[in-house]
Amino acid sequence: MASRLGGGTWSILIEESDACSTELVTLVHLDQVAPEVGDSQRVDFESEDHFGYRWWRVDEITCSDQRFYPRCLAALLRSFLAGDQIAEPLEQWPEIAAATLESLV
Repeated sequence: MASRLGGGTWSILIEESDACSTELVTLVHLDQVAPEVGDSQRVDFESEDHFGYRWWRVDEITCSDQRFYPRCLAALLRSFLAGDQIAEPLEQWPEIAAATLESLV
């Protein structure tokens, strides 16, 4: 399946319980509509955190009440697809930090 990178990029500063990281989201144009998503290349923690896949239309995402990653996906998706460069401020994951602290007690 051929593809090409293009359009906007989206950088996100993430704060978890004891670390910060910067993640980058890049637009990929596929030559196939809704290709099958394989999971043979996933590492252990991805298998624990990702339970299923499906392809979403833009309007399904922008109108949904589901939680997406990045968290601002629904609000910023159209700008991202238009080629805008998005640099989000710090995104905190309090439920991850709380779960980590509970596991230490």
